Amino acid sequence: MNLATAQSQKNQKEVGLSKVMGASRWSLIKRFYAESFLMVLFSTVVGLIILVLALPFFNNLADTQVYNRTFVRKVLATLAFSTLVLAVLAGSYPAL
Repeated sequence: MNLATAQSQKNQKEVGLSKVMGASRWSLIKRFYAESFLMVLFSTVVGLIILVLALPFFNNLADTQVYNRTFVRKVLATLAFSTLVLAVLAGSYPAL
């Protein structure tokens, strides 16, 4: 949402031009939701890459083994759900 607020002036020009070209309200809403979903998805993937790279160092530092198939499934399910929720919340402000 912070990023969407910062880019609001640029978005106002794009929305105005899209409306002049004949875009419907629904197509603009879909565009904002798609933008926010892609941004959240990209951030999630980058976070997962950092997690995979940092986990061996953490395991060595903490002298433990943080990896369990059940744990990983729960984390991935929670991550998928929170990605969808964050995308909807982040897209709601500029879309509506």
